[in-house]
Amino acid sequence: MFRAKSYLKSAVGALILLTVGIACQPSGPSVVRVVPGNGSSAVDRQLTLQVEFDDFIDPGSLVSGHSVLLESGGRVIPGDIIIYGSGKALLFRPQGHLLPAASYRFSLTTGIRDRKGRALKSAWSGRFTTTRSLPHLEALPGKLPAGLFFHTATALNSGFVLVAGGTSLDPGGSVPPVPSAVAYRLDPKYGTLQTISMKQRRIRHTATPLANGEILLAGGDLGPSTEFYSETTGVFRTGPDLGAARMAHSATVLADGKVLFVGGVRPSIQGMGYSLTRLATAEIYDPGTGKIRSVGSMKRARIGHTATLLASGKVLVAGGHSSLDLELFDPVQETFRVIGSLVQSREDHRANLLANGWVLFTGGSDARGKSLRHAELYDPSSHRTRVTAGAMGVAREDHTATVLPSGRVLITGGEDNAAGANGSDIVLDAVELYDPTTDRFLSSGPLSLSRDDHTATLLSGGRVLLLGGEDHESRGIPTGETYRP
Repeated sequence: MFRAKSYLKSAVGALILLTVGIACQPSGPSVVRVVPGNGSSAVDRQLTLQVEFDDFIDPGSLVSGHSVLLESGGRVIPGDIIIYGSGKALLFRPQGHLLPAASYRFSLTTGIRDRKGRALKSAWSGRFTTTRSLPHLEALPGKLPAGLFFHTATALNSGFVLVAGGTSLDPGGSVPPVPSAVAYRLDPKYGTLQTISMKQRRIRHTATPLANGEILLAGGDLGPSTEFYSETTGVFRTGPDLGAARMAHSATVLADGKVLFVGGVRPSIQGMGYSLTRLATAEIYDPGTGKIRSVGSMKRARIGHTATLLASGKVLVAGGHSSLDLELFDPVQETFRVIGSLVQSREDHRANLLANGWVLFTGGSDARGKSLRHAELYDPSSHRTRVTAGAMGVAREDHTATVLPSGRVLITGGEDNAAGANGSDIVLDAVELYDPTTDRFLSSGPLSLSRDDHTATLLSGGRVLLLGGEDHESRGIPTGETYRP
């Protein structure tokens, strides 16, 4: 017999239980943050979209063109999806450049699920508009009278650039390259040059801007000489001697305006050739006294190292000649101490202080002399280093790395010393940008020609002048180009 009342009671009870059960189930993940945000304008056409969730996402649910969708004018833009942030974030990197001044819609659908199979709590969609232009490179008008590498190029207060020393040819073997005693006051807008005679020939020297507007040139010849360039007088004047001749050293301006010289090699003539002795010594130039004096030595001799001023006022010395050690120079005690190590030994790498106080190390060569593709970060609070989430697109050393006003790091040229035929060197034209927000590298357009041991000088407006360098045949390059963000 059909018991309508009993059935109805049971059905209502089941419905209540079902409803309560559904209501008690925890909801799926939510979108916490999307960069660029909805309504953003003048967005970089080489962007990587960044999405953060409040739970761990199932990678299998992330499908470009379906659950993760970028569209413009009814056209779906293909892209690569990368999981990062321990699984709670994704990067969407469009394949190719986006169109200029175009509107794009970025959508995240409920097809996205967490690791428990729960769908995204609610879909997300936002729009942004791209900038009109791509970051690009423009040829420097004119050229240098001769090709140069191992030179310096230092921005002056006037907007001009002081190009000093270097050489035009590396004969190789035991024959040393011939240093130049010529400097140029270069106008980066028009490419015009004013030739200035230096006091000494210099190669692999340092050029350091001082608080009074002068540029201090140190080392790079067979003697311990230094000299100053003043844009006011337009000439060089002799400076105080270093304690010993040195080249391929580092020069770091301290918080009080003093200059710290560290490591490098001491050159000396031997017959028809020359020898190089690695140095562990350090010296300080004091603008107040106009003198140079010795300070404590490092724990090991270094060449091809970096020395970076930290927010604390201390100097981080890293790598150089197969070294893993990190040393910290204390300007108050004037001493060095080992505080940790790199993940990978590096020589001829680059180091940049980022806006968050961390230090980025890129490229270089390892203990076997192999060029490196990966990069690492130093955390000053823990003195520890870790590998970046993404590696560079190519292995490189003797490249340039410049922090842009945006906080990104522009990386250009260099060489991969084992990528050619039979393990030969390849000089690179590759350009990349490191993005601290994603901890990854983005490929950019190539240089006009391959450059190694060139210079990169940050100019007004965020432009970067790339000048000279060495080509595939160890000859100096006389041309330059300007990167415009």
